[in-house]
Amino acid sequence: MGNEDALDASEEDRLPWLEAVEEDEDEGVGLLTLIGGILGVLVVIALVIGGILWLRGQDGAAPDGAELIAAPEEDYRVRPSEAGGMEVEGEGDAAFAASEGGSPEGRIDRSATPEEPVTGTRVAATAGENSGNDADGQPTGAASARIPASNRQLAESAPRTSGDNAAASAGGATAASGRLIQLGAFSSEAAANRAWTQMVSQNRTLSSLTKSVTPVQAGGRTLYRLRAAARSRDVARSLCSSLRNAGQPCSVVVN
Repeated sequence: MGNEDALDASEEDRLPWLEAVEEDEDEGVGLLTLIGGILGVLVVIALVIGGILWLRGQDGAAPDGAELIAAPEEDYRVRPSEAGGMEVEGEGDAAFAASEGGSPEGRIDRSATPEEPVTGTRVAATAGENSGNDADGQPTGAASARIPASNRQLAESAPRTSGDNAAASAGGATAASGRLIQLGAFSSEAAANRAWTQMVSQNRTLSSLTKSVTPVQAGGRTLYRLRAAARSRDVARSLCSSLRNAGQPCSVVVN
């Protein structure tokens, strides 16, 4: 009995921290669960990405089973055999250069006017001396004359011509020795006279010429041609060239 009591006493007096610790099986099970959860999430992400890629591949596929045309294997950009590339019609022209963003080199020489004024011969004529035709044989209209007041209606019905028109159209010497230049056609005689005044203010050379305003029928309406007589054909051509360079329409009337 004494030995058994001593053994029991020794077992009771044994310290707990000196005893062997048993392994915890729950920790191993928790780690496996964590690893399995991570793998499951990765699998779900892979499935989502794969589904997106598959849907994109379906959208890019040709409908109705049509085949896509494969790109050629050879080079699609080939160096031209001509130096500088193929020549295009119109390349190098002013319009072509402007379309490429360049500045056209052409400029209007507004100073190309005769330095010396052209002297013309002004021929004075009365209304009764008007022959009825201008230098190139075109009808200028009947001249108005002074008549009594009782016949005023007759005077109003007759076509009227200005004094400068009568002077220009009456002198056969002017038509024979010089050449006419036409500066435009206007809807009224007043408009033609205003245009002449403006042209003279811009080019003083015209002030020495004889102005002519002639009514003509064109397209069922009456127009008034503005012309001027020069000394010769060469002077007329030179003057017209200067006026065209300055932006003013002008043409030489051939008799």
